[in-house]
Amino acid sequence: MILLGVWILLSIFSHSQYDFFPSDGFIYPPPRPIMNWGGPAGAMTSDILINTFGYFAVLLPILLIIWGSARLFLLPPKKTWVVTGELVAGHGILAMLLALPGGALASAITGNYGAELAETMKSAVGNVGAYVVGIILFGVFVAAVTRLDFRATLDSAYKGIILSLIHISEPTRPY
Repeated sequence: MILLGVWILLSIFSHSQYDFFPSDGFIYPPPRPIMNWGGPAGAMTSDILINTFGYFAVLLPILLIIWGSARLFLLPPKKTWVVTGELVAGHGILAMLLALPGGALASAITGNYGAELAETMKSAVGNVGAYVVGIILFGVFVAAVTRLDFRATLDSAYKGIILSLIHISEPTRPY
């Protein structure tokens, strides 16, 4: 799994839009030189992954490397599943948020996957609602992953605001 993940990662990093065209099919040798470090198979793999997930496609090889390392070092599967779930959830939320504005940059970063998530969210709750829901989901995700205690954070912020207001309202005394 680790070697497959590294191979896919290298294929994605060396991706060129000129390496593979679906109309070429599975012609070997390819009709033009392949510049991808993974060869023709790497060019095809990176093309499919980047068109589907944009540059967020690096998540797949990272997950393969994590799972391979977990098996190699005999780490508990529960921890591996938790990390996998956190990465996939964070990826989906971030892909949706980044794809909401649309455009070429959003498409390059999130691929068709992010665009579909964003369109689904927009059709469900509207444009502004999609941003609001996306930001709330991202905040909840960050809080869950970092194990942030909202109550303690809000209490601390409240105390800080009160103390600063008291300090501001105190008259200054000349010496």
